[in-house]
Amino acid sequence: GVVLYLGRAQRLATASQYIALVARDGGCTFPGCDVPPEWCQIHHVTAWRDGGPTDIDDLTLACGYHHREYEDRGWESVMIRGLPHWRPPAWIDQTRTSVLHHRITLNNRRE
Repeated sequence: GVVLYLGRAQRLATASQYIALVARDGGCTFPGCDVPPEWCQIHHVTAWRDGGPTDIDDLTLACGYHHREYEDRGWESVMIRGLPHWRPPAWIDQTRTSVLHHRITLNNRRE
């Protein structure tokens, strides 16, 4: 077995966590982005500075652009049922309905 839950013991994800994220996410999880995993960074859904853990259930892949720009543009990342979703700012969607990347929807659908 490998450790996928590090809590606050360390900020940076491990190679094992990266492999698990590639399997689950398949690339940048921002809606509509098609950047492959090898060009992505590991993103804490709850920011490390805000007490977020380095746990597989709080990490997702995001390309450099979306990792840097999502907050400034009003987006929020959230985990719902173990999958990364993105909430648009109210000026895009007043209800701020969470969006799951279509790639994850296809990879994780329940039969």
